[in-house]
Amino acid sequence: MPLSWTSINGLFLSLALLSAILALVWQYKRVNQFSLWIIILAGFTLRIIPAQDAFLHEWDERFHALVAKNMGKNLLAPSLYQHPVLDYNYQNWTANHIWLHKQPLSLWIMHVSLQCFGLNALAVRLPSVILSVCCIWFTFLICKLLFKDQKAAILAAFLQAINGFLIENAVGRIPTDHVDAQFLFFTELSVLLICLYAKQAKFWLLMGIGIALGLSILTKWLTGLFVLPLFGLLLWRSQAMGKLVFSGALIGMVATLLALPWQLYILKHFPQEALWEYNYNSRHLFEAIEGHDGEWYYHLLKARMIWNELVYLPFLWLLYEAWRSKNRAHYFLLAWILIPYLFFSMVPTKMTGYIIICAPAVFIAMALFIQKIVSYSPNWGKVLAVLMLGLSIRYCIERIKPFEVDPTQQDKLELVQKLRLTLQMPIP
Repeated sequence: MPLSWTSINGLFLSLALLSAILALVWQYKRVNQFSLWIIILAGFTLRIIPAQDAFLHEWDERFHALVAKNMGKNLLAPSLYQHPVLDYNYQNWTANHIWLHKQPLSLWIMHVSLQCFGLNALAVRLPSVILSVCCIWFTFLICKLLFKDQKAAILAAFLQAINGFLIENAVGRIPTDHVDAQFLFFTELSVLLICLYAKQAKFWLLMGIGIALGLSILTKWLTGLFVLPLFGLLLWRSQAMGKLVFSGALIGMVATLLALPWQLYILKHFPQEALWEYNYNSRHLFEAIEGHDGEWYYHLLKARMIWNELVYLPFLWLLYEAWRSKNRAHYFLLAWILIPYLFFSMVPTKMTGYIIICAPAVFIAMALFIQKIVSYSPNWGKVLAVLMLGLSIRYCIERIKPFEVDPTQQDKLELVQKLRLTLQMPIP
């Protein structure tokens, strides 16, 4: 009996995961960067195969894809229903005309991909897959720059490569999908440039931080500003206060020059929709929007499902290590995790994807913790390390579902075929 495409895809996904695990083991035997490229390739495979799902996912991928497609007529007028024939409510982002529910950059990127590769689901997802894979490399570099530990950097990259939450996000299976995946790319790029700037204070790196910050704002609005306190924290002892303030102001100015023109444009051309969306965004801070509510510990509770059940141990260890060592790198890493967790724990609207911006920091903290416990207690440390890695691998398999078939896929294919035949029929 021939293998089905589902079985073949499942085998490739399993091989990719196995390759990443073997590369990790190889890294611990011989320190070299060959393991990193195997892990990055495995991370790409773990994303590109689920990205071949035949149909767009319900929330929110289908909306983002439709708006990106409709930009073919006018890149500066994002629309959901391009030619509305019935009355619509401009306040309803799921059924309106001019669509400003998200900042434009991720939609522009998807539109370019659709123009290059045709109107298909894979073209919608490809930019997010590529940028998500780049983030694996960024995490390796950040960990190596901050802590000068290549083994920990490889381990952090491995954890990011196989994380089921980030994989599902990059392939559009969960809400906010490609917007969050691309937002993570630009925010992590900002953090990487901050780390490089801390090593060598070059003007072009300062400009790069501002550009990356501006692009993150054009992807998911003001959440990207969280990198500014990280910049100050990493540099406050190594630079005079006047220079630090000037550098921060320059970053803010460059980011503003990039992000502000779009805001002024939509306020002029679509004032009704723009003002509503700005107000709608601010309401997330004061009320639970669209039923996305939860207790203050919502994100802490979800951490066991996003990272793994033992992630609280690295969190506690990092708190202790930052207090004990008084090391700026540990403070930086702790702030990268704490700022999103504290801020989004305080606001009434709760969504799992909000804390995606601290994902690399979580993986680095887990990697450093594993290194520490293995060196402190080789026997029990290895048991705990294997358990933590095993839970992360299990979560990856649960999320990507390598051998699972969508039970509705055949019905959807038949419906699409019927619609195509209907559209080909002559109009009476």
